[in-house]
Amino acid sequence: MRNLSSPSPAPVVLFAEDNLYDREAVSHYLRHEGWTVIPVETGDAILEEAALLRPPVIVVDIDLPGFDGWRALHGLRDIPDYHPRVVALSAFGFLEVEAERQGLGCTGFFAKPVNPRTIASFVGLPPEPVWGDAPNPFFVL
Repeated sequence: MRNLSSPSPAPVVLFAEDNLYDREAVSHYLRHEGWTVIPVETGDAILEEAALLRPPVIVVDIDLPGFDGWRALHGLRDIPDYHPRVVALSAFGFLEVEAERQGLGCTGFFAKPVNPRTIASFVGLPPEPVWGDAPNPFFVL
C-alpha cells in the first residue's frame, strides 16, 4: 500500500455496495493494490461523499436499496465541475443500454459477480467511456 504522507498519495475510489461481503472483498483488494477506498452502502451516501471528497473514481452497485445507483448517478451530474470516472456494477444485464438511454457517462460496466482484480485493473485505466465499437465491457467471473 502506498504511504498517504508521501508526495504521491494513493488514488481514491468511492465504492458503493450494499452487500457486506462484496464491499469488504473488493475494498480489501483495492487497498492491497494501493487505492484509498471510501466504502458506502447507499445512494445518498454516494452523493454526500462525492460532494465532500470528490474522488476521481466511483464504483457503484446499481441495485442499492432505496436511493439506488441510477438515482445517485443522476445526482453526480449536479455536483459542479466534477466528472469522476464511474464504473457501474449489477447482477442484472443490459446496464450499458440503460445508462446510455439515461445519458449517464459511465466508463465501464460489470455484471456481478465480478472478480475484485478485474475492478482494480479497470479503475486504473484512462477515463474514456466504453460505448459503441469498444470491446465488450461486461465481465462475468
